[in-house]
Amino acid sequence: SGVASGVVYLYYGSGDFKIITRCLEREVMLSLVIVPFGAHYYGLAGVAGAFLIGAVLGTGLPVFWIYTQQIKAKLWPVLGQVWARALLGFGISYAVGRLLLMWSSRGILTPFAGMAAVLASLGVVFLFSASRGGWSAGGISPALIKSLARKV
Repeated sequence: SGVASGVVYLYYGSGDFKIITRCLEREVMLSLVIVPFGAHYYGLAGVAGAFLIGAVLGTGLPVFWIYTQQIKAKLWPVLGQVWARALLGFGISYAVGRLLLMWSSRGILTPFAGMAAVLASLGVVFLFSASRGGWSAGGISPALIKSLARKV
């Protein structure tokens, strides 16, 4: 859902709770409208799908739409970057985890394989961010932070 995105954490930090609240209300209302149809036609999978659709259309897309309007960017390139980074992180974590689990598939080393996979993914993301100049190159400029902080 969009509530777990970095954009929402930026709004939490700036005290802009109205945006988050509106999106969450929209998510719940949309989910509750779709749930009866999903449950009728697909059972429990339909209920889960209805809440997923509500999360994407109620919070996920709108919160990014509002953010891109504020930074004067286009929605789809920003979403493309977010999903590309998420998939890259998942791919690295999955590959490292699978590789290490082949060597330590049993016993006490299994949790360490998971931790190494997460650390590898976070390390690559950190290096990627540092190589691009950190936050100021990624759309979250100091000027944007100051303008959001003035709202508090």
